[in-house]
Amino acid sequence: MIAIYLHDPRRESFDRARALVAALGEDARLVTAHPPPLGWSSDWNLLADSDRRTWVTWLRTHSPDTVIVDGPVEHARAVRDLGARLVVIALPGGRGQAERGSAYADADLILAPWPQAAARGWPEAWRRRTLHLGALGWRSAEVARQVERLQRAGRSDGALWHCVALWPTHAGPGPRERRSIAVETPGWRWTYAPEHELLEPGPVWSHLMRAKVAVCAPSVATMAALTAFQVPAVLVLPERPTAAQSFLAEAAGSTAPVVVAKPSPRPEEWHSLLHAARRLDGRLWKEWSPEPGLAELAEVLVGREGTAAADELLNA
Repeated sequence: MIAIYLHDPRRESFDRARALVAALGEDARLVTAHPPPLGWSSDWNLLADSDRRTWVTWLRTHSPDTVIVDGPVEHARAVRDLGARLVVIALPGGRGQAERGSAYADADLILAPWPQAAARGWPEAWRRRTLHLGALGWRSAEVARQVERLQRAGRSDGALWHCVALWPTHAGPGPRERRSIAVETPGWRWTYAPEHELLEPGPVWSHLMRAKVAVCAPSVATMAALTAFQVPAVLVLPERPTAAQSFLAEAAGSTAPVVVAKPSPRPEEWHSLLHAARRLDGRLWKEWSPEPGLAELAEVLVGREGTAAADELLNA
């Protein structure tokens, strides 16, 4: 059995775990103290709480062969203490944190949700045990597969180019700012949507299908969506970006079809930003595709562990 421990109840954490369960199949079991989101059909191992002692009790009772930990370092150490094979999920921007580094040092395998080309500065001791999964996300991958079965039209509405702006909050720009942006970007049709809709079935996916450019903050969910639809983007950092946002912006800026913008661009700056992004080739998002990494992960962990790929990673 492969246990996937999920500590954080955020939607993007569930989405990432769901992608792993889908890739690993019936051998995988999700273990968490949080109830399943609507629509989850896989086996769900619900813990009473997120306390380390509760987690240790579950490990001793079920004795999984492999445990993937998306959570605190003490929960990863519990796996190591009980002798199971330990796999940890790396966090964007967390590579410099001493505590997180301790979890990486203890792990047999590290799963990095970004492409290998973005791993500059990743210590060599970790690099040999790291499998890069790209822009990992279950919802975006499901939508991308549906799109492949459709006859896809061009990404424009007549003489207009479609721009989808995804914002971390419901608010986004106010009405006055939106009018100013529209005036300064003739030829563009703007659609605004909250970022969290990327993790639900809804109209934002139809808008992205037609988009010539997306505008968003760098996040795990937006990277997965842009990869799925191969849409060039303008990445806008907030005034005080988190370590994860800074890491993803830097990674995408060197490996993907994006223009990284300073915080709060003025309305008159949007015209050049959009056209700079429009000229980029969306197919460059291929570098962030999670499919090769997930296929290799399944090869390493599920039933074919005598392969060269498994030996190289797990015995590094």
